[in-house]
Amino acid sequence: MRFELVDFDKDHYAANIQNSGEMLRWDTRGSTHHLIIRADFGANISFDAESKTTIEKFDNARIFSQKEIRFDNQGNYFLMLPKSHLNNYRFRISPAAYGVFCCEYDKDTDICRLYLPNEACLYQCNVAASVMISIEKEKAKKGFWGLAKKGSGPTSYIINIPLIPNYTDGLLYYTYDGYAYQFPVTKRMLNKPLSIPALDDKAPLIKAAPDHGYVVVSGD
Repeated sequence: MRFELVDFDKDHYAANIQNSGEMLRWDTRGSTHHLIIRADFGANISFDAESKTTIEKFDNARIFSQKEIRFDNQGNYFLMLPKSHLNNYRFRISPAAYGVFCCEYDKDTDICRLYLPNEACLYQCNVAASVMISIEKEKAKKGFWGLAKKGSGPTSYIINIPLIPNYTDGLLYYTYDGYAYQFPVTKRMLNKPLSIPALDDKAPLIKAAPDHGYVVVSGD
């Protein structure tokens, strides 16, 4: 198959892409197929000569298999979906950026006309990943008769953060209300109970570094 890149026109577009749960939905007109490209969170997705050359290396059977096809070592991929009554795609990878392009495929000529979106199309969106954590006050150590043991130290909190694929140290951090310093959460701190002391009777707060696509959700 060969791609032809065509400038935007009002009769051929994929636009208004939205994320609903784990589903992407969009509006379309004049398409027979939609090309979906997955890239890193925050990336600007475009279809240029390099993208054209990359996809044209694959045979038609694979391109039209409706399966995700990786084109680099960072987990980025594309797939081609036929137009349907409900134009949607259930994604599996987040955080990520996704873009959708309007395609018109002619089987007789084996040419796929890809209509380049304009700025008003809203053809791409970022999808954040939720990180569910739990936090609870650590129980005081007990002495005789079940009474709290004296000198047991400051109040601490037990925090559990799950494993996060491809995690990089510092994507999450903990801090305290009104406190400027940020303590990075390392990969070795994931998937195990963490005992973190209170500061001036304030519980630690787990937050996500901005612009990386993570959202911290407390399970409490």
